[in-house]
Amino acid sequence: MKSLLFYSGGKDSIALLHLMREQLDDCLVVWINTGDPLPEVREHMDSVKSRVPMFREVVSDVHADIEQNGYPADLSPVSSGRAEKSKARPWDQCCNNNIWWPTQQLLNECRGEYSTIIRGQKGSDRLRASTYSGQHIDGFDILYPLEGWSDDDVFAYIEENGLDLPAHYKSFKSSIDCWACTAHTQDNRGKLAYLRAHHPEKGHELARRMTAIIHEAERELHYMHRFTEV
Repeated sequence: MKSLLFYSGGKDSIALLHLMREQLDDCLVVWINTGDPLPEVREHMDSVKSRVPMFREVVSDVHADIEQNGYPADLSPVSSGRAEKSKARPWDQCCNNNIWWPTQQLLNECRGEYSTIIRGQKGSDRLRASTYSGQHIDGFDILYPLEGWSDDDVFAYIEENGLDLPAHYKSFKSSIDCWACTAHTQDNRGKLAYLRAHHPEKGHELARRMTAIIHEAERELHYMHRFTEV
């Protein structure tokens, strides 16, 4: 049976693809494209597509989803304190709509033909799925070859094997597969500076969205602080 190898273009994916290089004839490499990749991400994915036997691009529309439902945020007020709809929403709602739901649709389509799901998830990741390597869920075996690795292990593997990292890793150390994401700021410090330097219009837009989220959060935090005043 064949495997589904999910690939985002980040450091973990790059290490995973190389680690699995002897098994790629039986792997469908899957990229969940949220709808507006940066040119360098598109170029990277096209390069990967040209080097693997099987490649599948699954496309969602993150901008339409954000327009309808609001910006993903790490801190999202339940109420903006105004009549109009809040600009922010919990980040997992955006990920569910634009990554996990398209992924689930693909799994439903591939169940029976593919037996294993392979991801670059590590046990040391701050944000990770609750699943672990060795589980069998909904007809699929789960395989996380990097589960016991740290970030340092990944970077060391990449260096030892002469693998190329995307240029943005000089600015920040996570993937940039969804440039419009206004969440996960703890892991993405440096992304805005990279966008401002290399994609000024996108950098300006991302800063505008972040400012809107901050203003909403600060307004609600003001009332919360007042509540605790003696």
